[in-house]
Amino acid sequence: MSTIMNVEYLVKKESVDLSFNGLHDGNIEILVNVLQNSAVLRELNLWSNRISLDDDTLTDALAQCSTIRVLSLGSNMIGSDGGKRLAAVLADHPSLTELHLGDNHIGDVGAEAIATALSSNESIQILSVYGNNIGDDGARAIANSFKLNQSLRVLWIHENKIEDDGAGEMAECLKSNTSVKKIFLLNNKISKGVERSVETVLNDMSCRKNHAEAVKAMEAEAAAEAAKAAEQASKDEELSKRDEEIAALRAQLDAKDEEIQALKEQVIALEHSKLTLNQGMDSVDFVTSTSKEMEKPVVESSPESPFEDSRDDIQPVEDQFAALEAHPSVE
Repeated sequence: MSTIMNVEYLVKKESVDLSFNGLHDGNIEILVNVLQNSAVLRELNLWSNRISLDDDTLTDALAQCSTIRVLSLGSNMIGSDGGKRLAAVLADHPSLTELHLGDNHIGDVGAEAIATALSSNESIQILSVYGNNIGDDGARAIANSFKLNQSLRVLWIHENKIEDDGAGEMAECLKSNTSVKKIFLLNNKISKGVERSVETVLNDMSCRKNHAEAVKAMEAEAAAEAAKAAEQASKDEELSKRDEEIAALRAQLDAKDEEIQALKEQVIALEHSKLTLNQGMDSVDFVTSTSKEMEKPVVESSPESPFEDSRDDIQPVEDQFAALEAHPSVE
């Protein structure tokens, strides 16, 4: 198996059986090469080896093989971490229809990872997870995947630790699913009554269809309401943005109004200052004019004698007296 010839031989086979070969993560190089290079591989049986999927080597190779339909990994050492790695590949693998993971101790953690993958996977039809220490948490997770997955037909989940709560959740979730036809629940911790309720729901396909249609109608209505609410929220957000823009513009206008008012006040102050300045200039002109008038020379006239008029009256008398002196009379 370790030769080149074996690889060349295996890549041409549609079904490869490598069960009970002591394979583990350290010696699967040829297996990885087969998965990466085969264009015809449909079934790969790795039952009862010691593969643990401690890294992504094998799962990455599996993701590259788009022809494989059946993968058997039962009775290996995969555990919860390996289960999560495998689930990551299962989520969107295009061709895988059967996955056998029985007796691998994946527990609730691994089951929850597988359930998450089932919620988006559209090809898986048969899933075997028996003997994996799965309890109610893992069972509930797988049950809830029924609401979304419509490809799964058969589920082997026997020989686990599932109790009535987990099984009851399966019965309830099956009402929203029309693809699952058979669930194997033997050797769990489920009461007979709950087992019968699961079987009743499985067998009542008419009720399941009606319920599934009702659920779809409710989901469609809820989706429409959610879309309407989202649209209204978008409108409200847009209106809120517009209100903020309007408020910002109003704030700008108010600021402009304040600037204009401040400018008006400045203009009034300037006009008042101009008026005051003009009044000051008029006062200066008046004072200057007055000063100039005061600087002109003053011509003073002699004060008139109080005897000017009397002199005029006396003058003729004086003249007569002078004449008499000039011609004395003869007595």
